[in-house]
Amino acid sequence: MGLSSPGIGSGLDVNGLVSKLMAIERQPITNLDTKTTAIQAQISSYGTLQSTLATLQDAAFTLSQASLFNATTASSSDSTVFTASTSTTASTGSHSIVVNTLADAQRLQSTAFASPTASVGTGSITFEFGTWSGTGSALDPFAFSNNPDKVTKTVVIAAGQDSVQGVANAINAAKIGVSASVISSGTSSYLMFSPADSGTANALRISVSDDDLANTDMNGLSRLAYDKAGVPPTNMTQTVAAADATLTVDGINVTKSLNTIDDVISGVTLNLLKPSPSLTTQTLTVSRDNSGVQPAVEVFVKAYNDAAKMLADLTAYDPASNKAGALQSEGTVRSVQRQLRNAMTNSITGLPGGLSSLSDIGISFQRDGSVKLNSVTLQSALKNPQKDVGALFVGSGGVGGIEGYGTKINNLFKSMFAKSGLFASRTADLSTSITNIDKRRVVLEARMTGIETRYRTQFTALDTLIASMTATSTFLTQQLASLPGVVTNSSK
Repeated sequence: MGLSSPGIGSGLDVNGLVSKLMAIERQPITNLDTKTTAIQAQISSYGTLQSTLATLQDAAFTLSQASLFNATTASSSDSTVFTASTSTTASTGSHSIVVNTLADAQRLQSTAFASPTASVGTGSITFEFGTWSGTGSALDPFAFSNNPDKVTKTVVIAAGQDSVQGVANAINAAKIGVSASVISSGTSSYLMFSPADSGTANALRISVSDDDLANTDMNGLSRLAYDKAGVPPTNMTQTVAAADATLTVDGINVTKSLNTIDDVISGVTLNLLKPSPSLTTQTLTVSRDNSGVQPAVEVFVKAYNDAAKMLADLTAYDPASNKAGALQSEGTVRSVQRQLRNAMTNSITGLPGGLSSLSDIGISFQRDGSVKLNSVTLQSALKNPQKDVGALFVGSGGVGGIEGYGTKINNLFKSMFAKSGLFASRTADLSTSITNIDKRRVVLEARMTGIETRYRTQFTALDTLIASMTATSTFLTQQLASLPGVVTNSSK
């Protein structure tokens, strides 16, 4: 009968022996674990590196946009008369401007009502948009011509909406391009109508249909009619006439329905604020705005230095500590270093503006591989009309033309980060290596189970044999001690 606990009968530390032998047997698996950890560290390092390089790509992309270098700014010689803003299509230069009149929206006022809750009437109100002409004389009567770009709108005033405030609420809720408000003087209330759009082409003609046909012109909804050419005359009063903005730009007379004008000077939006005092001439100046260039270049320089340091750290070897960077032996990283440095240092020929290298604008390489920006040199290049800093970063000739540094570096990383690019291919290879190691580990683990079983069987048999021999030795000793004439050590 075998022993239930290995080693109890013989005194052998079977579990300890098996454990130590299995530690030796598992050494190949331990080596695989070490390899897996190293490869996982490489994959993680590639992810960190790609994130850092993506920051550099973003900085390069910013510098590859022509809009950064084509930015302009506008200033007015009298900002109380008009202000201006520009887009990248604006050309630098100056313009003379006289603001004659401002555009305004027509305002109509009703007759007086006792209060905002006073009843006006039910029915419908129809609003037409267009232009009033004529002076109202016999030779020049009033005439209304509809705005072809506007549709006639009708608002129904139902029971429960027939108060002064109710009519205003109904018109506003209909969203027809007319605003209605109630003005209270303290003793009376008035309905006020105004088209949403300014300009003489957006004046109103208002007709009504009273539910109470007995209403006269001065009762019910008829009190809200407005038709200067009508018979009888209109019941509402015009307090502000529709007006166009009129101005003179570089000697050319301009008429617009709005005070915000973006289609007179290419790339410039004018915001008219008041007529020019005594109709004097103001000056609009459009100049180049380079304020965003230096900050963008500084971001680019920092991003490059961060990337260069990370590349150096990942591929470094420290003989003092005998430690290597996580990607020290990776040819892929060496390729990234080489391509990036070439993109930064190779001159670009054929660009307009007399610039061909980053050093021309104050970006120079240092001994440690970093770059440094000389702001004075950069600002000097930006202020020199003979030098085109934009072309140096953007390039020229469009697609298929000459790539500037920003465009070139952005495209370099775009290729590296593509699904089939350098980073994806290398991390896929490393992931495949881990998968293959996992398969080898499974095979070895199965083999370890068999080896451990064999060791335990062998040591259990040895344990049993030693226990049996020990028992036999003890029995023989006892038998010999009981024979006559045998003297034991204990009796001496």
